[in-house]
Amino acid sequence: MKIYITDAILSPGVIQMIHTLAKRIASVFIRQGIIAQEDDDIYTYACETIVSTLFNCLLSLLISLCFGMFWEGVVFTFAFALFRGFTGGHHAQTHAGCITAFACLLTVSLLLLQWLPQESYRMLSVIISGITLLTVLALAPVAHVNKYLKPTLKRTLKLKSIIVAFTFAVGCTVGTFFCPSRIFTAILLSMLSVCGSMAFAVLTTLYKEKTQNEH
Repeated sequence: MKIYITDAILSPGVIQMIHTLAKRIASVFIRQGIIAQEDDDIYTYACETIVSTLFNCLLSLLISLCFGMFWEGVVFTFAFALFRGFTGGHHAQTHAGCITAFACLLTVSLLLLQWLPQESYRMLSVIISGITLLTVLALAPVAHVNKYLKPTLKRTLKLKSIIVAFTFAVGCTVGTFFCPSRIFTAILLSMLSVCGSMAFAVLTTLYKEKTQNEH
């Protein structure tokens, strides 16, 4: 069994709790005759994904409340999930890795919102919007290494990624120029986080391919 650094950061008890809860849910489905016994592992994994997503949302709310920035955290989480749903990005090896990575992104973003002076929001919105649009045009969508995207689906996701990126970028930039707000900046930081995830996924794939070719 592989142990990842993110598993060490997130309490092993939490990881075990997620797995145990998912296993129990799958067992209930088996007893009720909803799923077959041989499909236990498949549905346990599916339940783990759902439970870890719910845990991720609860953790995000807790972090936001700790910073006293509830709505900024909610907006960041929603925008991140919506944008990444079209663009794709880096996939952690474990559920713990996914939860930890997002918690770190949210924490850093909320810290930036606290530290950055409001006067910098306008310039920041232009910079982030430019980076986002360029990244989406160049990289989106970034699929999982084990998932093949058909050309038609890839074009559809590309178009949707551009539409969402353009809408968020223009809307937040215009809104920031008229009324500088942490809410607009939170959305922009979520977009920047997704772009970082896409870039990291592409670089990781290229590195793995290069390593394999060398061997």
